[in-house]
Amino acid sequence: MTNPSNSTELSGRVSRSSASLAVVVDYLADALLPAFNEMRAAYGIEPAPPRPGPTVTLEQAKAAAAEYWALEALRAEHVRQPQTVRARPPDGLHTKAEAAAKLGCSIKTLDGYVKAGALPYLPLGHGKKRPRKRFTDAALNDLITTQTRKDVPCPSTPPRARHSSSWPRLRTPPGWC
Repeated sequence: MTNPSNSTELSGRVSRSSASLAVVVDYLADALLPAFNEMRAAYGIEPAPPRPGPTVTLEQAKAAAAEYWALEALRAEHVRQPQTVRARPPDGLHTKAEAAAKLGCSIKTLDGYVKAGALPYLPLGHGKKRPRKRFTDAALNDLITTQTRKDVPCPSTPPRARHSSSWPRLRTPPGWC
């Protein structure tokens, strides 16, 4: 199927789609009006006037419905596609979001590392108010190694002795010996 070259072709399809839908609605109105008028007469309400214009046949309604759904399928093809993610250039520079994702923290925490001087950055462009900051792989890896904690117990606390049995220790209340 070809894409419309201009918006007038697409708008022409939309108006044809609306016209096809109107034919289907007219057919339903013609088919349901007698039953509707019988129900109104049963309640003592005057019948509704017939729809102006020629009566729509079942074949005309089926053709209009087929055209409507074909036009709707064409319109669905022309829905704006979501933007694709651009490939990162192989320069090793990361944005704030990418750097925060690599560090496993929020952008706010990343800004704290930058403000504290723990994470160096490269300013991109000449902006002074809000400089675009980019981070190198080496700087991110250095921050990861400096912020990694080792599980070393505090030397001032002695290690606790482990219990020898798995049965919970019961304490006897005072005065029960």
